[in-house]
Amino acid sequence: MAREIEKHLKALGVNTYMVDSSAGDDFGTMVMKGLANMDVMVAVCYDDYGEKTANMYCTYYELKKCFEREIPMIPVRLSKDWPPTPPGNSKGADLTKMVFGQSMVYVSGAGKSAANIAAEVKAAITKLKKK
Repeated sequence: MAREIEKHLKALGVNTYMVDSSAGDDFGTMVMKGLANMDVMVAVCYDDYGEKTANMYCTYYELKKCFEREIPMIPVRLSKDWPPTPPGNSKGADLTKMVFGQSMVYVSGAGKSAANIAAEVKAAITKLKKK
């Protein structure tokens, strides 16, 4: 779904960056490039979003870095619960509760196409840029 949303955002003229790696690539370097240069993060949140794993480039660390750098976030809710309650280490659930607090408005993705979600995300990005 995230790749489909990105495809539609590009078609709408939004400058996007999503890691697209294959065998032999350095996934971590690609993630760092995105985190270091983004203006807004679109977080496509399934139930496991924010899970802290052994991988230093998991969504837990991506979310933590954006929060620490005060990068505006547009969450897309595809999770059953809000905020997402990722499995495993409780640090992930603690982080999502903090970052996606009660006042954080999200794009509801339930039952919507990637094109419709992308249109809502683009509207949110446009609104953020006007602030």
